[in-house]
Amino acid sequence: APSVSPTTLPTVDPTTAQPTTVPQPTLIPTENPTLPTPTGTISPTTIPPTAAPKDNPTDSPTLKPTPPNTLLCGDTIEGAYNNVPLWIPFDQLSTANVTFSTCSSEFDTELELWNEQNTTRIGRDSIGCFGEQAQLTSISLQGQKIYT
Repeated sequence: APSVSPTTLPTVDPTTAQPTTVPQPTLIPTENPTLPTPTGTISPTTIPPTAAPKDNPTDSPTLKPTPPNTLLCGDTIEGAYNNVPLWIPFDQLSTANVTFSTCSSEFDTELELWNEQNTTRIGRDSIGCFGEQAQLTSISLQGQKIYT
């Protein structure tokens, strides 16, 4: 318990035989508290690293990281389909002509490509290859944008 009449100078003779081993809060906070040292990653990343390192990596970080579950050029999606439209983001890293295709699909498909805000349809096809699969060929897309 605190003294009824505290002194301004420290006590020469301690009142306990050993120092206390259990930290106890002070009644008056210090002006310069000691902060705990963080361990581990403070802000872990949620996007997995690239599968293989690049031959010529950039010196600066990516200005606009690719969100999770977003396609990049050369990516392929496989899986079960339940007759519900799929909205798949596509990250166009640089300005280029791009082809989207479902020609390898085993069922009837349709493709639509929308701008970054999903307000303007850029392309649409339902018979581009073999009559039932779709293909959008040489669509000119601006870089640093995510299309759907």
